[in-house]
Amino acid sequence: MEKFKLRAGHIRKLLNDQNFRCFISGLELTYENVEIEHIIPLSKGGKHELTNLCLIDKSLKELKRFKTKEEIIKLCKIILENELQLSNH
Repeated sequence: MEKFKLRAGHIRKLLNDQNFRCFISGLELTYENVEIEHIIPLSKGGKHELTNLCLIDKSLKELKRFKTKEEIIKLCKIILENELQLSNH
């Protein structure tokens, strides 16, 4: 089996498939702020193949590298709940 090699055409396809929106935040993606990440991180058993790749806003790169989208959403909910509790005191 040949090892997957990411090419420019793959990035264009992902941009179009995602409507130029970040996989995590929905922010608009440009060629300047786009980063490629694995949907299921390699550290969690994800595979390096096109079907496991997504495009995200550069500001989320470090977070996405080690967490799944579901883990990020759960973390965001915890942060928001904490902020709401702090603002009510």
